[in-house]
Amino acid sequence: MAIIRLRQPAYPGVNFSRGHFGKESNIFENEMNRLFKQFYGRDLMPASAGAFPPINIYQDEKNIYITAELPGIESSDMDLKVDADGIEIRGERKIESEGDKVSYHRREREGGTFSRKLSFKTKIDTNNVSAQLKDGILNITMPKAQETQPKKISVKTG
Repeated sequence: MAIIRLRQPAYPGVNFSRGHFGKESNIFENEMNRLFKQFYGRDLMPASAGAFPPINIYQDEKNIYITAELPGIESSDMDLKVDADGIEIRGERKIESEGDKVSYHRREREGGTFSRKLSFKTKIDTNNVSAQLKDGILNITMPKAQETQPKKISVKTG
């Protein structure tokens, strides 16, 4: 009789010997999702779950820019509130019901309210913030407050 030993780890991507974890760092969450899917036919938390809306934030010397993906949401279904320290994006994604007598094979699109508050170390000029929604992409331009913008200082000789 031969004994065959596999040298493949039980959880790929996890290296217990060095104390750090790879992509599958949350073994418990992965196992709970597997069990939940086995009993209910869907994950407890979809793999793509995260903060909504997904955003990019970048800046230059004068402005902070936010780009947010908001597919299927009208500007009338959202509310932006800005103060000197940050911005809050709130709204509701409305998804029409397919009916009571349908059975889903897969359901990843969800509706409901959302809220995302972003804070910045740089003060914002709240009077000149602008926002535009086009093709499901929200673009926000937030000018930095005058006192936070870099100033050029001339050096005198003598």
